[in-house]
Amino acid sequence: MSTLIKKAKEAMKKKNYDYTIDLCLQELRMKPDNVGARKLLREAERERESRKGKGSFFSGFGSKIGATFSGLTKNYDKVMMACEEYLKTHPNDVSYLIKLGQAANKAGYLDTALEVFKDVLSLDKKNTTSLRALAQIYRGQDEIERAANYYEMLRKADPSDKEANKAVRQLAALSSSRKMDKAREDGDGDFRSLIKDKGKARKLEKDARILRSNEEIQDAIDETLVVLEAEPQNHKKYSFLGDLYARLRQYDKAITAYRNSFAIHDADGTILNTIGDLGLRKLNDAVRALDAAQKKSPAGDYAAKRRKLLIEKNRYCITEWTRRVEAYPTEHGYKYDLGRYLFAGGKIEEAISYLQKAMEDPRARRKASNMLGQCFMKKKNYDLALKEFKKATDGLPQSDNLMKEVTYNMANTYEAMGDQEQARKTYEKILEIDYSYKDVAKKVTSLQS
Repeated sequence: MSTLIKKAKEAMKKKNYDYTIDLCLQELRMKPDNVGARKLLREAERERESRKGKGSFFSGFGSKIGATFSGLTKNYDKVMMACEEYLKTHPNDVSYLIKLGQAANKAGYLDTALEVFKDVLSLDKKNTTSLRALAQIYRGQDEIERAANYYEMLRKADPSDKEANKAVRQLAALSSSRKMDKAREDGDGDFRSLIKDKGKARKLEKDARILRSNEEIQDAIDETLVVLEAEPQNHKKYSFLGDLYARLRQYDKAITAYRNSFAIHDADGTILNTIGDLGLRKLNDAVRALDAAQKKSPAGDYAAKRRKLLIEKNRYCITEWTRRVEAYPTEHGYKYDLGRYLFAGGKIEEAISYLQKAMEDPRARRKASNMLGQCFMKKKNYDLALKEFKKATDGLPQSDNLMKEVTYNMANTYEAMGDQEQARKTYEKILEIDYSYKDVAKKVTSLQS
C-alpha cells in the first residue's frame, strides 16, 4: 500500500473527505489502474455528497469538456482523469462513470473497467452498456461462466438484443463442451455425475459420442457449430465435427471440417489420412448406390457407369497412397497398397517397384509376393510369376484364404504356359478344401476333358 493511500484511509476515518479525495486523485494520476484507490475515492465522494448535497450543474463543467476532447485524441489516461475531476462533485453520474469505464477498457486497465461498470450496475441494474461491457471483457478473459451471466442479464434487460441472444447460446455450448473435454482428459466416464441438470447431462453424453440416432448426431453437430462460432480456432472441435458429419455420410462437409482442423493445427498429419479415407468411403458409397439402383431398376448403361466409377476410385487411390508413401517412407504397408492400385490401373512397372519395396515388411511379404506374381504374369514372365507365388505360399496353411488365392493364381499361370496337367493338379488342391471357390470346379472339368 502506498503512503498516499495510507494517508487517504486515515483521512477517511476522520471523515475528512476533501483530503481523502485529493490524496486518491494524486495516487490515480501516478497509477491509473489502482482499483483500491478508485473505490476509496468514490466512497469519499459519495459520503461527502450525502452530507453536503449534490454539486451544481456547472460544477466540473470544464472537466466534462476536457473528457470529451481528450477522448478525441485517444489519450485515455487523460480522459479518465477528466472524468474523475467531474465525478468529484457528481459521483453518481452514470453517463460519466460509463465514459470512465470505457476509457479504462480502451487503455487496457481491465480491472478498473470491471470495477467501474459494476459500480454503474449498483446505480442502474439494467444498464445495457455496462452489462455488455462486463460480458465482453469477461469473455475476452475466457471467463465463460461470468461472461454468460452478464449476457443473460443483458438479454433479460433487452430481449431483442441479438448479440446477447447469440452469446448466451454460444457460451452455454462452450461451457458444456469444456466440461466434457475435461471429463475425457480425467478419464471420468460417469458424465451424468458432472452436473445435476438431466437435460445438460444428455447434451454431454451426445458430445461424448454416445449418439444412437441420426437426430442425436445432428443435434451434436448443431451444438458443435455453436461452439466453433465462439472458438473458431478450436481444431479439436473441427475434428469432432468432421467425425459427426462422416457418421451421417455427409462426406464433403466432413472433409471440409477436417481440413479446417488441419489448417489450424497441422502437427497431426493423421488428419490427412482421415481426409483420404473419407474420399475413398465417398467413392465406395457411390458404387454401392449404383449397384442398389441397378437391382431396383435395371439400366442399360449400368456397366459403363460402374466401370467409370471404379476407374475414378482407382485413380483416387493411386494419388492418395502416393502421398502416404511420400509422407511415411518407412510404412511399407502403404507401398503394398500403392502397388496394388497401380496394378489395377495397368501401371505394371511402377507396381513392381513398390511391391518389391513392400517385401521389407514381414507383415506384407506374402501379399506382396502374390501381387508381384500377378504382375510378372501380366508381363508373361511365367517363371518369375511362379517363383513369387511359391514364396507367398511358403508356410501358409491350406485352408487360409490367401493360400487359396495364390494357388488359384499358380494354376492360372500353368494354364497360360500351356501346362494343362500341372494346371489341373493345382486347381484340384483347391477343390480338396473348398469345392465352391471361384470357378475351380469348372476349370478342373474343362481340363480333364
